[in-house]
Amino acid sequence: MKREYIIDYDWDEDTGTAICTIKKNSAVFIGKARCHPEDLDFLSEKVGYNIAGKRALTKMYKNERKKIETVIK
Repeated sequence: MKREYIIDYDWDEDTGTAICTIKKNSAVFIGKARCHPEDLDFLSEKVGYNIAGKRALTKMYKNERKKIETVIK
């Protein structure tokens, strides 16, 4: 099954911020995750990517759901 979207990740080690950008057709969905200052010693790029990715996917799915609900009504 071919994926219909492009996923791009970015990591800023200085701030502990992960950003996931999903591009689907002309829409762009961005998810961000930043490490809490108390947890900087446990800082993990992979965990940040995972959280940011889930947030971006959630935005994309909500958008798809909104389109479907509009068509149904």
